[in-house]
Amino acid sequence: MGRLDSGPTDDLVIGAPGDVTHGIRDAGSVTILLGSPDGLTTAGAGGPIFHQETSGISGRSERYDAFGYSLTTAFVQGTKQESLVIGSTESLAVAQFSGQICQLAVSSPDR
Repeated sequence: MGRLDSGPTDDLVIGAPGDVTHGIRDAGSVTILLGSPDGLTTAGAGGPIFHQETSGISGRSERYDAFGYSLTTAFVQGTKQESLVIGSTESLAVAQFSGQICQLAVSSPDR
């Protein structure tokens, strides 16, 4: 999908918008698997599950948020490392399923 850490290989991001998070159905989550010369790995920052209860991610897990519904990478903070952009169907105060995006920068040790 993109280079989310300082490693030389692409990384894979898996969205699970129907995931149960903190007991809340369809809140959604995202898992990152970092690339290595030997393939995908859960070492370093790879393998964690991110959701709206994760520190640094806005909002909170609610039913039908579908966090991870859409995923892309972009050079948000510079030109050397991509950031992960995560979409959800977040409902705001008066607009149900209006949507939200958040940006996540992944850091891990140099390989």
